[in-house]
Amino acid sequence: MIDLVSHTPGPWKIIEGASEFGHRDIWASNKAHTTHVAIVGHLRNGAEGEGKANAYLIEAAPELLEA
Repeated sequence: MIDLVSHTPGPWKIIEGASEFGHRDIWASNKAHTTHVAIVGHLRNGAEGEGKANAYLIEAAPELLEA
């Protein structure tokens, strides 16, 4: 079977407040290089908990894919 899906290997880590706007940046890092995976911004209407939960879900994606 041929694996047609590729992804940035983990682990992925959240860096909070890395940008001047306070977004959560998600990075993948291994021995060879570091790759920026995603930015999770602040949500409107006081939904800070939802934004944090989204960042943790994205961070866990490589582990979820393996499961």
